[in-house]
Amino acid sequence: MVAVLALAVAAFAVTAVLRNDAAVDPADASTVTASDPPKTAPPPTATTPSDDAGGGTATDSGTATATATATPEPIATTGAPAEPRSVAVVLTYAGYMPQSNTVIAGGYADTVAESDGTCTLTLTQDGQSREVSGPATPDAATTACGELAVPYDQLSSGTWQATVSYSSPQSTGTSSSTPVEVP
Repeated sequence: MVAVLALAVAAFAVTAVLRNDAAVDPADASTVTASDPPKTAPPPTATTPSDDAGGGTATDSGTATATATATPEPIATTGAPAEPRSVAVVLTYAGYMPQSNTVIAGGYADTVAESDGTCTLTLTQDGQSREVSGPATPDAATTACGELAVPYDQLSSGTWQATVSYSSPQSTGTSSSTPVEVP
């Protein structure tokens, strides 16, 4: 029991020196006071059985508690910025529109709502590629691509593969492709 109290006094003394806000009387552990107790969860408690050998002021159980608080230092990081995370992009529609003489498509980036992204419609056919991009618009849980259109005069007749991609500093992704028939 005496060893436990000695450890408690030593622990409180160290804490007082580190925190500079506690008064410790090494002769009497009961005078340990703190002017501003830490604002964290209660520290762990150690309990020892009573000392039945007599001759002391031991109680039924002795409890020693020590608290040490340290403020972590910031960690300096170097190197390249983090790579954008991969997100699912859903192509919601794609097709030729005779009224506007364009191929249009729309989609969204799933599970991300960002205001600094760009959407791109890519049409490919026989090694040829046509692209058009536009700003993305965040909503409650996704980022909408809106309608993207490629003019007919930039395309040849036949089947084109359409994909919509999304890119921002934080996220990137591309939809699966879907065929679009151009007359």
